[in-house]
Amino acid sequence: MNRQFNKTSTLVIALMALTGNAYAATGACPPTNALTQAFKKTATGEVIVYAATGPGGQQWTGENPMTEQSELHQVEFEKALIQSNKGPSSVACHYLDQNHEPVRMTLKTQVNTKPVGSAWAENECKATNPALCTFE
Repeated sequence: MNRQFNKTSTLVIALMALTGNAYAATGACPPTNALTQAFKKTATGEVIVYAATGPGGQQWTGENPMTEQSELHQVEFEKALIQSNKGPSSVACHYLDQNHEPVRMTLKTQVNTKPVGSAWAENECKATNPALCTFE
């Protein structure tokens, strides 16, 4: 009986550790080639909406009402910001198109997001490579 209890306890602890690691998944701003786009009609005209897959199956979303169709996929990464209070927070990744019009991708998280790595100065990352703007 004691041996079975030890096996069960070990299994429970292992599952808790794996669940904890999945919950604290590390993410980064999406690379520019991972952004997908589509046109969306609004009351004031059309806007381009962007999307990208985030960590743990989450979705990055963004839009830019100023970008023309010919400018798609011609964005450069500018910076990332973590916006958080107690509880849910978000990560905002800023890009600029060829006319220096902003494109902002946002990932809403359920936990208080924290920067990971030396590219961050407090809650701002100004690395030129979005892969360096990691967070968990």
